[in-house]
Amino acid sequence: MAYLAKSTVLKAYQLLSNIDTDKRQGLTQKVSALKYASALDRYYLFHNQNCNLKQSVNKDLFASYVGEIVKINNEQCTKDFFLGVSANGRDFDCGSNFFSQSSVKDSRTNPYETFLYPKRSGWQPVMDVKDQELIFRSDYLPDVFSFYLGTSELRLAFIIWLLRFTEIGEENLDGLRLSLINTFSNIFCNALYIDAVNHVDTSYIEFDNEMCQLSQEDILSLFNSSKKHSCESPLSANIPFQQIFYGAPGTGKSHAINELTEGESVIRTTFHPDSDYSTFVGAYKPTMGLLPICDELGQPMKIGSTVLHKEQIIYEFVDQAFLQAYVQAWKYYAENSDDAKKQYLVIEEINRGNCAQIFGDLFQLLDRNDYGFSVYPINADKDMKKQLEKAFKKDGKTITIEGADKINALYKGKDVVSQVLSGDILLLPDNLYIWATMNTSDQSLFPIDSAFKRRWEWQYMPIDKGYDASGQEIKWAIEGATKKFDWWSFLEKINAQIGEATQSEDKKLGFFFCKASDGVISAEKFVGKVIFYLWNDVFKNNGFDGPIFKDVDGTELSFSKFYKSDSKGNAIVQKDKVELFLTNLEVESSEKSDKIDREAEISTTIIEQ
Repeated sequence: MAYLAKSTVLKAYQLLSNIDTDKRQGLTQKVSALKYASALDRYYLFHNQNCNLKQSVNKDLFASYVGEIVKINNEQCTKDFFLGVSANGRDFDCGSNFFSQSSVKDSRTNPYETFLYPKRSGWQPVMDVKDQELIFRSDYLPDVFSFYLGTSELRLAFIIWLLRFTEIGEENLDGLRLSLINTFSNIFCNALYIDAVNHVDTSYIEFDNEMCQLSQEDILSLFNSSKKHSCESPLSANIPFQQIFYGAPGTGKSHAINELTEGESVIRTTFHPDSDYSTFVGAYKPTMGLLPICDELGQPMKIGSTVLHKEQIIYEFVDQAFLQAYVQAWKYYAENSDDAKKQYLVIEEINRGNCAQIFGDLFQLLDRNDYGFSVYPINADKDMKKQLEKAFKKDGKTITIEGADKINALYKGKDVVSQVLSGDILLLPDNLYIWATMNTSDQSLFPIDSAFKRRWEWQYMPIDKGYDASGQEIKWAIEGATKKFDWWSFLEKINAQIGEATQSEDKKLGFFFCKASDGVISAEKFVGKVIFYLWNDVFKNNGFDGPIFKDVDGTELSFSKFYKSDSKGNAIVQKDKVELFLTNLEVESSEKSDKIDREAEISTTIIEQ
């Protein structure tokens, strides 16, 4: 008896990252279809019935089967077989990305209609959904694997991934097949295994006496091997050099970047409407400096042999975020050209500035070749050349890069490294990463043109529950007049209303849109941040006609009604209006939510026993 070796599982993971060429949304969507199809098969196999989500225990069971598909270890899971590694939550994203959206959501409001999942036109459905019941369709499975795992290579990789924690009876392909049959239904196995090992490389399949333990570091290193610094092989599946994390406000975009760049060298800047090339790159600025005191003839004044100095205003070139990161990246190359340390330039709120104006001719540098270096270097102006020439000197001598010939070889042997270090040209090295965040609700401030967009990878940040560092679901409550309301229930309800009113994801709220203190969002904070946003940015142009906007007397619940004045004219939040709005929206009380969770845990324990 043995387990699949760690190297084998990682190789399978890497192969599965090629399910879709779009390493972001397209890959995530296809992986979602596979994980939900596999989870439903497991549910149907062990319970011999379709999964009725009206019963909370079934939700938990289905989510646990999803967890078995996506876990990389006991604390983390993958969303896309690429870089989307996150903490294990109780429902493994089912709550935000499956139970409350798309087909399942539609089946709640239209219980007599049967919906396909996924609903996207041209996609192969993996199940039917009717009145919140997930209907297992064995006749879909052959086409599911043909569509989402189009090659025998990918099918074998998926089999290896499904069996990564399973003890294998025989250390061969028959052992894999038998283990698969013991884990999934015969229909599932026959549809997946057919032709899975024909005419494909199986030499990477190895076994070990111990179960493999994967980590986030394994995943990151898988797509960022040290080979890239030797300029010997293309980076077709590497960490994106330029990527934008985008999504609704409060979805954790900045947090995601912080997690991925922890321990790395990071320079951060924020774009705003007044940002321009000089504030991003650098320019001459007045600064204070020590200058010699001169007499009428311009000669330095001395006391003995000591020249007298005083602080005076001088003009000198001051590096801003881009040049700081650019210079540091090349200095890291000089320190170790075989494995240069990574340098990150993080741009917060990239679309709040005019990108065309801010980047200027740097735009051309964003085209990277297969090795991560700029395809088209640009010439530096005289001021920048002078600054770079000074920056790349140490003890009066220009720094050197031992692997310069390997970089020069990418440019038909031209000595581009010398031109970089002399400040003649600018050229982004392969250890410089430019990552950014963008709130979709702000995308109209300075629209990003398609040419600029093409230079970036796009990482969508879905609206999801919040989890703490240990992977436990965060339970926040909103303060009302007489009781507290569940924050996640509010987000599900209000985001459904926002989607219906705006027909867009842009204005929805993420989990961290408003943060709690000691687990509670005060009525004052809720009104000042959430209600203000909803009334002034979301529903202002879409009307307040729905029942959620009605006061107790049937009149409109206007924003002003959330406040009253005290005897001194100070504004006081009306907690009863907060409670009325949340009640109109049918938000669950936090006590009810906790009770449901406890009952589900008890029911799950009984079933497992």
